[in-house]
Amino acid sequence: MLRGHLHLPRRPPASSKLHTGRAWASTASSPFHSLSKRNNLPGLRSGFSAGDPAITSAYGKFRNLAAPQVPLPVMAASIAAWNDDDDAAKNRALYNAKFDTAARILGNRFAFARPDGGFFLWLDMSEAGGGEQAALTLWRQAGIRVLPGGYLSRDTAEGNPGTEYIRVALVGDEEETARALTRMTEIF
Repeated sequence: MLRGHLHLPRRPPASSKLHTGRAWASTASSPFHSLSKRNNLPGLRSGFSAGDPAITSAYGKFRNLAAPQVPLPVMAASIAAWNDDDDAAKNRALYNAKFDTAARILGNRFAFARPDGGFFLWLDMSEAGGGEQAALTLWRQAGIRVLPGGYLSRDTAEGNPGTEYIRVALVGDEEETARALTRMTEIF
């Protein structure tokens, strides 16, 4: 399954055709979209999935058994937010600005690469002792919270693919993001 919460290009990617789900109907995929990311409404817990009918049907049955029902006030707020494309565009612009800031400050350091969507940076910290050591150092020396990439992946026969990385969430405002990324470059 894919998460398609927040795309960052200037125009929506092909996955935005999910209004009908037809774009994904035969791909054995079911992207998920939520207002938490699209409109920066964390905690609202409102979203949808569209795509492969077998996957969405199975997920719907599971969800009906394992998830709470959405309260009517949340549904009303959700309807307003899903209909507010201007707010979603403003949210994308805010994240684009933060990724511009990251590109300016980090350049090619830590194997920085601007993602096509989301609001995370995945930075290679192999030269700083790996993801877990870098996360501890950033917390102890600067109060910067990041997540070791190894915590988000699993061990394989070749090792854990996330071990050398940290995940940085760009959820602060642009000024806070710039301060934290600048401090990271000073520490490492």
